Amino acid sequence: VATFGPVIYDGWWFFAAILAPVVIAPVVEELFFRGMLQRAVSASKLVAVLASSAIFALIHLASGYSWVATLSTFIVGFAFGSLAARTGRLGGPIIAHATFNGSLVALTLLP
Repeated sequence: VATFGPVIYDGWWFFAAILAPVVIAPVVEELFFRGMLQRAVSASKLVAVLASSAIFALIHLASGYSWVATLSTFIVGFAFGSLAARTGRLGGPIIAHATFNGSLVALTLLP
């Protein structure tokens, strides 16, 4: 495994390892994928949820995810999109997304 030296637990580490994936990404991604994209698809709610979930997964694939991770991202995106479609609100999907990302971050930080 290539490294750049020892991990320095400073403000940049906190931002990159915790704040960005657990707080910022869920808000920004849900506002875009469920708030704008899903609502812009004028077909049925199912088609809108499928479209936003597929694009959500493909964007993550393009950023280096494996196909297995991309499939799980599609499934999770479908759950977030279904929640947004059912409630008409974004708070639930944002909290669910933050919880999901937070659990992944916690797993990576375990010794």
